[in-house]
Amino acid sequence: MKRYYLYEILFFFIFITVMNSCTTSSKLEEALALSGENRGELEKVLKHYNNDSLKLKAAEFLIENMPGHYTLRGETIDRYREIIDNDTISSYFYKKVLDICLSHFVEPGKDARVEEDIHNIKSDFLIRHIDLSFELLYKYVWLDMISFDDFLEYVLPYRFENERLDIWRDSLHVYALNMPSEKVGDYFTNSLTSLMSKLKLRESTRKNPQIRRTLLDNNSLGDCYLNAQNNMFEQRVLGIPAMVDYILCFANRNGYHYWSKEPPILFNKNYLEVIFDRKPGKIYRKTFSRNKVVEPKDDEYIPKFFTDPFVKDVTDLYCPTVEVKVEANGVSIKSPGYAYLSVFNNLVWKPVAIGEVKGNQAYFPKVTKNTVYLPVYYGSQNVEKVYNYPFILNYKGEKEYLIPNTGKIQTICLYRKNPENTNSIAFYFNRLKKCFVEASSDKTFKTVDTVFRFEQTSRQEIISVNSLKDKAYKWYRINSPEQSHIAEIYCYDEDGRLVQAMVEKRYSAMLDEDPLTYAAIDAANSLILNFDHPVKLSKLICLSRSDGNGIYPNNTYELFYYSEDGWKSLGMKKSDDFYLEYDNVPSNALYWLRNWTTGVEERIFTYQNGLQKFW
Repeated sequence: MKRYYLYEILFFFIFITVMNSCTTSSKLEEALALSGENRGELEKVLKHYNNDSLKLKAAEFLIENMPGHYTLRGETIDRYREIIDNDTISSYFYKKVLDICLSHFVEPGKDARVEEDIHNIKSDFLIRHIDLSFELLYKYVWLDMISFDDFLEYVLPYRFENERLDIWRDSLHVYALNMPSEKVGDYFTNSLTSLMSKLKLRESTRKNPQIRRTLLDNNSLGDCYLNAQNNMFEQRVLGIPAMVDYILCFANRNGYHYWSKEPPILFNKNYLEVIFDRKPGKIYRKTFSRNKVVEPKDDEYIPKFFTDPFVKDVTDLYCPTVEVKVEANGVSIKSPGYAYLSVFNNLVWKPVAIGEVKGNQAYFPKVTKNTVYLPVYYGSQNVEKVYNYPFILNYKGEKEYLIPNTGKIQTICLYRKNPENTNSIAFYFNRLKKCFVEASSDKTFKTVDTVFRFEQTSRQEIISVNSLKDKAYKWYRINSPEQSHIAEIYCYDEDGRLVQAMVEKRYSAMLDEDPLTYAAIDAANSLILNFDHPVKLSKLICLSRSDGNGIYPNNTYELFYYSEDGWKSLGMKKSDDFYLEYDNVPSNALYWLRNWTTGVEERIFTYQNGLQKFW
């Protein structure tokens, strides 16, 4: 019996070994089959490392995951590359970074085409790159502290995006400064980023800001994508493992965020870099290795992002997450293979998570909490359809559906269309509260009366009432003991009518009806308000420097709520004050206030206990 039992164990291990071998060979053979006429070049690489097991494994890793990696070509993108190549100021390092980033910022055009690595890469290129990467592995002790799989994924890859291929390790050389030679493992157990101060490139990393503006326009000068790719490229050149993680769309603000990071060594230190009060929705990682991709059901449309094999969901490495189950709303929905959770970003719903549909329910893994999601699906076309009402996924991981209650209407008072940056707005607001106003009939202000003190405040403006309403003055002077930024000034006469003052040209921004422009006053530079004739001012309203997302006179607004059929209007209004009131508003809904006059920052919100809560 014991002998028979031993045979069973032996057979089991042989079976597992064979199965693993078949799986590995199958993946490699699949890539080789896709290579077509280039197969001979790839097989040269495998044969070259036949007696070096580690380098052979590295070659197999690169070849197995090569399908889908390519250089993007075309008249448009190659024209930008020509600009990069002809720049005489930027270093090779920086030109390489720009080439890596081009496909993110530049629309490739209709003439774009791909040059698949699997069809074009040469054996000499791959062998040289692998050998140079292994020189780092054998040279730097800290690479012993990471797994070989991490070395393959975060140090070895020869490309980053859709840039042109070259042996960049041959063009950039590393030297060490004061590197501890012995207990280096103990020295770097917390983080490898400290290595950045110990390692240097022999070659220049000089940047030409002008070429960056030419290629990527002014909006991308500080773009996090460019910075993340720059940092990851530098780290990998230095032999420091690195990857790029990113938030595809913020869940409670416009925009996105990319950053580079290292794999954990001793502690699992994952944190979101410099995103302040922004919520991630989902966090993904760009990989070289291929990940499982979804297969459409019948002719179902799947957004391109979710068919990318080089995207990995790493949300749970950063945030507490839960699995969410969403029921289909109504029986008329033709069951799709997949549904999506969308977040509101840049004034539209954008899908950030995919979930498999089973029956009439969709299952979404690794979902972040305290966020509003809209569940959607697609048919055969790129047309988003609503799977159910939007919902709040609260801190407990429970869904709170926002289903409008038209039988319970309410009056709501709105003061903003976008959440405020509380710290910066409060700073400027508090500075303005220290101002006071003097009045005089004499341009030189030989005799003055103090008529206003900025004490009465509202949500975004300072409303000051004249203490000497019965006296008329031609000249008013706003004084500040410290620098204050004033965006707008509104002057009202004794009958409550708006009257126009005159100011020096340097202060004209205070009277241009644009809350985003402002001018500064301080103890040495007061603001003089001049009128054609003596005026009895009853009230002054001053707006401090802000984000311009409040409610302003003469702006046209429209309030929407999310119904079963999408956004439904509750009417347009032209504001005559610094707030808006809407009657007959369904309760328990998701709302959106649009400013049709100016601005681009607008957020969805709920309304509870007389207050807006932005999401």
